[in-house]
Amino acid sequence: MSSPTAAIKKSVADCVILIDTREKTPWTFANHETERVGIKVGDYSIRDADGRSWAPGNDNSIMIERKSIDDLVGSFTFGRERFGREWIKVHEMNVERYYLIVEGDMSDLVNGNYVSKATPSSIIQSIVSWELVYGYHVWMAGKPQWAARLAESVLEKHVTGILKREGDDG
Repeated sequence: MSSPTAAIKKSVADCVILIDTREKTPWTFANHETERVGIKVGDYSIRDADGRSWAPGNDNSIMIERKSIDDLVGSFTFGRERFGREWIKVHEMNVERYYLIVEGDMSDLVNGNYVSKATPSSIIQSIVSWELVYGYHVWMAGKPQWAARLAESVLEKHVTGILKREGDDG
C-alpha cells in the first residue's frame, strides 16, 4: 500500500473523535477535536468534518471500548453476562473493527493488582478466550494518556484505510 496522499492526510486530520455521552472522564486527544454523542456500543469512534460517521450502525464502523484494570476484571467476573451481551451486540450491528483498550499493564493482571478475588490466571484466560470467541483486539496500554494516544492512532488508521480504498475504487 502506498503512503496516504496529502488530501487523505488532511481529511484524517480534520476528523472528529466521537465520545459516548456515558463516558464520565473521557480521554483527551492531542490531534483531534471531540464531540459527545450517544454511541450504540463502545466508548469512542470517529467521523469526518462533513459528518460522515464510522460509529457503530454505519458502514465500515469502528468502536473502541475503554477499560481500567478494575473495570476489565469486573467485566470478566460479576459483570460477565452484561459484558458478553455487549460483544454480541457488536456482532449483531456488524461493527467492522472493535478494540478493547485497557488502562493498565499486563503486570497489573499477572500480579493481581486489582480489586477482586479472581485469580490472575482466570482473568488472563478469559481475555484470551473472549478475544477468540468475539474477535476483538485487546491492548494493554499502560497509562491513560498512552491509551488515548493508541485510540487516536487506531481511529486515524481506520479512516486512512477507508479513504485509500475508496480512492483506489474511484
